[in-house]
Amino acid sequence: MMDRLSSPPSRIVTVLTFTLLFATALRLAAQSADEGERERIQARISELEAQLLVADHADDIYAELTRLRSRLVDGDFGPGDAVAIEVVGDSALTDTFTVEVLRELRLPGLEPLDLTGVLVDELQPYLEAHVSRFVRDPTVVAHPLIRVAVTGAVSSPGYYMVRPETPALDVFGAAGGFNNLAKTNDVELRRSGKEIVDSKELRQAMAAGWSLQQLEVRSADEFHVPEKPRPMTTREWVMTVTGLVGVGLALFAVFN
Repeated sequence: MMDRLSSPPSRIVTVLTFTLLFATALRLAAQSADEGERERIQARISELEAQLLVADHADDIYAELTRLRSRLVDGDFGPGDAVAIEVVGDSALTDTFTVEVLRELRLPGLEPLDLTGVLVDELQPYLEAHVSRFVRDPTVVAHPLIRVAVTGAVSSPGYYMVRPETPALDVFGAAGGFNNLAKTNDVELRRSGKEIVDSKELRQAMAAGWSLQQLEVRSADEFHVPEKPRPMTTREWVMTVTGLVGVGLALFAVFN
């Protein structure tokens, strides 16, 4: 019986599939360097959809597609994020404002601004257009901030507000740096307690200077630094040896 892959219809599908993949690659290569994040996401979605046609195991592809499609729908801002805003000449609108539950940003004297679907690189023009409805010819400077947790073997564990373009490695500097028990090769990136980037990939990304935005870090995500086993203190050694001697003497007394 002729193998299915060698049949004419299957050969045609294979050729068309690889043609689509090749065309996608050419389109990605031709994109300009100043292209926006939304266009890059849409291009990556097209690339992944093409990969699905030939993928044997598509779970990872579907997971990335879901994340990217979610970004286009929900945007990059969620409750707990913040935006540092400067409106030149207007002190009331120059401050750091927190994104509220419905992805709204409330500025004094202005209507709430819905940030649903807004990406980081779209924030400045979007915010400027909003402020210009209430302030004539405003000069607006906006810096988005996300709240990330740094836990484990660092000097000052806690939550820190950082810019999305911050290199991931710099987050540990904000937390005072690693302490002497830090297992720096095993750092984890967690979301809701679940690891979302394994330690090897995260180590490579940090070495390459990847930013929080490139790692798709969201507010409330956690960088956890595991600890090496703590060396026993002299007192702990003495207590351990004393305990073992006591157990030995007790067993000796029982069996003799």
